[in-house]
Amino acid sequence: MPRTSTARRRDEARERILEAAVEVIRSGGFRGAQMSLIALRAGVGVGSLYTHFPSQADLFAEIYQRVVRRELGVMREAVAADGGPALARLAVAVRGFCERSLQAGPLAYALMFEPSGPAVEALRIQLREAFREVLADLVALAVTENAVPAHDVAVSSAAVVGVMTETLVRPLSPAGTPPADGFADRVAAMALGVVTARLP
Repeated sequence: MPRTSTARRRDEARERILEAAVEVIRSGGFRGAQMSLIALRAGVGVGSLYTHFPSQADLFAEIYQRVVRRELGVMREAVAADGGPALARLAVAVRGFCERSLQAGPLAYALMFEPSGPAVEALRIQLREAFREVLADLVALAVTENAVPAHDVAVSSAAVVGVMTETLVRPLSPAGTPPADGFADRVAAMALGVVTARLP
């Protein structure tokens, strides 16, 4: 059935709210993302905002899923697009993630590290696992290519996710220091070191 004009307007208002919320979080983090400020930026009333998102937690969870799933899709495409050796593709994936996170700046910090309630925390755990699964496929392929010794891929891919996220805490933090030149390359090298390490 064709969509009614009322449904289209509702969808457009919802989209404006989400876009406005992302920009507010980008400038002030989750802590500064007051519903009244988001409504003002979106050009809707606060009451209208709550008809789309019953609580701030619902809105934050929707934003988190939208932005982080988009990044997950970018990583999947990057991994699939390059047919080179698995370790080289792993380095590209980690380097690209770091570079995009640094470009996103405060928004990336808020999404990855800022306290934001149980709903977002649960999504963080869920989506970290999704990133791990993407990288685990590459690590398993590296084992098949005899580029690395056989090992527990679930453990090493989880460690790679840890390397590529935790190393971003300081450069992304509002009180942190800007990364030195070549930061993303060094993080990629550390991630490869995790995978290629030979246990005694």
